[in-house]
Amino acid sequence: DIIYNSKYAQDFYARSGLAETISVHLKQFTPESIRAADSGSGGGGCAVNIMIFNLRIMFLLTTFNKELRQKLREKLQVVTYLIEIIDQIMKERLNSNATTNSGDEQQHASVSININEQQQQQFACLIDEQNEQADYCYLRKSDIDYIIEILKILYNLTMDAPNVRANAIATMTS
Repeated sequence: DIIYNSKYAQDFYARSGLAETISVHLKQFTPESIRAADSGSGGGGCAVNIMIFNLRIMFLLTTFNKELRQKLREKLQVVTYLIEIIDQIMKERLNSNATTNSGDEQQHASVSININEQQQQQFACLIDEQNEQADYCYLRKSDIDYIIEILKILYNLTMDAPNVRANAIATMTS
């Protein structure tokens, strides 16, 4: 609330290097840290909460400070790291879903879905029980929290990026 409501706090934290420090922590996000958070080893629940808190702080800082957005985007390449984190989360979940034991697969397959034939065709990839290489994954609540916060930051970082705007205008006019 303080960062959101106070221009002084926004300026102070933007100048203090907090966003840069959070950026360093983002670079340390790995599949191993996802597994550790899932298993609860090494204070996993606490680590998840700290990372989500850091992401929320980064979101607020990037919401109110255009210069900071530009610095994070251009000098620190934070956009790349954020996209890599989402990619790592999705790959980790796909890998963990692929390695589940057959009991879990049977449990997922036993869920009955009441949809008509047209909807079955539309969502065939989701209910194809014969397809062992399914193209979907089950996300945990912490994964969803990470992804939501990351997407909010990505929006802030790219909303005033000149290349993104120019590409969007060029696409709309052609």
